[in-house]
Amino acid sequence: MDNLSEQIGRFLGLLLFAIPALFFLRKAFQPAPVSRRLADIALFCGLSALVLPELVLNLSASSQSTLLLASGIARLILALLGIVLAGVAFARRRDGGVGVGRPVVAAGFCLLHLVVGLGLATQGWMAQPGTPWVYQAPDGAFRLTVPSGHWKQTTDADGNLTFVRVLPDMQARVKVKRQQSQKDFVQAAAGFRAFVESEPQRRGRAMFQDGTTAAGNPYSYCTVMDSADDGRPVFVAHSVV
Repeated sequence: MDNLSEQIGRFLGLLLFAIPALFFLRKAFQPAPVSRRLADIALFCGLSALVLPELVLNLSASSQSTLLLASGIARLILALLGIVLAGVAFARRRDGGVGVGRPVVAAGFCLLHLVVGLGLATQGWMAQPGTPWVYQAPDGAFRLTVPSGHWKQTTDADGNLTFVRVLPDMQARVKVKRQQSQKDFVQAAAGFRAFVESEPQRRGRAMFQDGTTAAGNPYSYCTVMDSADDGRPVFVAHSVV
């Protein structure tokens, strides 16, 4: 019920912000000097920045990146069109249709729309699936298949190998210990499991899986929803091999 109420609220908000944009679009097709009509279309292009169907549809960069990218590109085109039309309206204001204010306001809203479109397009582009690549440890100890070129190799404060991705915000860290025995493996796996189960809420969300890799090495794998220091939900996956 709460989710439905939230969706209805978002839809009503969409309609509310769409009214001014549609008002100027309607006026643009009524008899008036050319400068006035062009300025009204530019205002429609700019005020459309406030109309956010992406919010109503709850588009996610992780699952609907293509739609987000397409929406951003469409907004960029609309914003650029509005800026051009506002400039032409300003240049033709001598026909008596507009003064200085309307084209300038329209251009300002179009610049805002340009920022919105650029943000959405960037999120959609950054979240696009890419071509996997393989990281090979310099000493040949292990290799790791990285999902795409969006992931960049770096190191953390402790010098551990780390791969990071900006959008969506993700990171993978590899910690290598040498001269380890089966007993060390069991202790490491049990230690992390004890850490997860030490907090009741975390324990209820955790899923554990044990098995053997294609190379014949045992592994202990865990996924759990946790919380960051600021309270944001974080998906965590941990593997001991």
